[in-house]
Amino acid sequence: MGEIRIGTSGWVYDSWRGPFYPADLPRRRQLEYLSRQMRTAELNGSFYSLQRPERYRGWRDAVPPATSCSR
Repeated sequence: MGEIRIGTSGWVYDSWRGPFYPADLPRRRQLEYLSRQMRTAELNGSFYSLQRPERYRGWRDAVPPATSCSR
């Protein structure tokens, strides 16, 4: 059997509020919530503009520690 991996290309989408994110979830906690629902999310903000180191640290701190993938 093959393995299926699911992720997203970002996490800030207003249309996800309600269908995916709880309606009362603060926007600043969306990455944290998403990281507990699936294993990958693209940091596409770094593609569109230069980010400060503290932004990367904030993203890192919002998600669980990385784990190695099993094969």
